[in-house]
Amino acid sequence: MFLTAFAALCSLLHWGLGIIAGAFLAREMGRRIPRVDYPLLVASAFIGMCAGNLGIFSSDPLVIRKAAPFLEKAMGLAPNSETTWTLAALVGFLVGVAAVMGVLGLICPEDGEATPPESELLERFEREDRAEEVSITAEREIHQRGKLSFGMWLEHSRWPVWLISIMGFSYIVFWFYGRGFILNLNILTLALFTLALSFHDTPMHFLRSLESSARAAHGIIVQFPFYAGTQGMLASSGLATLATGWVFSVATLAAYPLCSTSTRSC
Repeated sequence: MFLTAFAALCSLLHWGLGIIAGAFLAREMGRRIPRVDYPLLVASAFIGMCAGNLGIFSSDPLVIRKAAPFLEKAMGLAPNSETTWTLAALVGFLVGVAAVMGVLGLICPEDGEATPPESELLERFEREDRAEEVSITAEREIHQRGKLSFGMWLEHSRWPVWLISIMGFSYIVFWFYGRGFILNLNILTLALFTLALSFHDTPMHFLRSLESSARAAHGIIVQFPFYAGTQGMLASSGLATLATGWVFSVATLAAYPLCSTSTRSC
């Protein structure tokens, strides 16, 4: 229930953030909580990401907030306060997440019936953690060697991390100070990248951590091209248009937002 709520809140900010944050938190909870039902835990992480359909990066608010010129003349533009942050959208988000959390609480098995992570999976997690410790130890050994070439010094020095982090955070402050809370994919990516870099002491340590993290998320990285391919076939074959027409044919003025969200989810 906690994992679903966490993933839903992250998805409300950005659907991609909900996917990644939920998956990695599920991994850590599976390691640290004894007798947890791991399949249900993983499912809970991905259920929470569905809240992204109501977030500020869902398609309808983006279209209304940044309409093309020919649409702007017909419908105008609307800020987040009239799309994502309306009372109806927030109530729908809270009620939907609460309902899903309640169902998960009901179907969650007892400790004796739970399916914990397999021992091979836990061992892989432990190896990944040990790899992080080995990386830190290797950094210390390199610094103990004494004089380094300029290239090696840059890779294993704190100065590049500090300099890039200061530049990144300065621009982020400048962005929000000058434009208000306007969040798009570029500034979100910059903020996450800068934050991740600032948590590491050297550029090489950051690269090794990124390599290890990508290895843990390889399943997600492989799946999404197939999702995109499936969506492309549905769109090019006309099936997506046909299904959308069926849904909208029964939509009324009051039911359109619900039908629109359902169609986009499918």
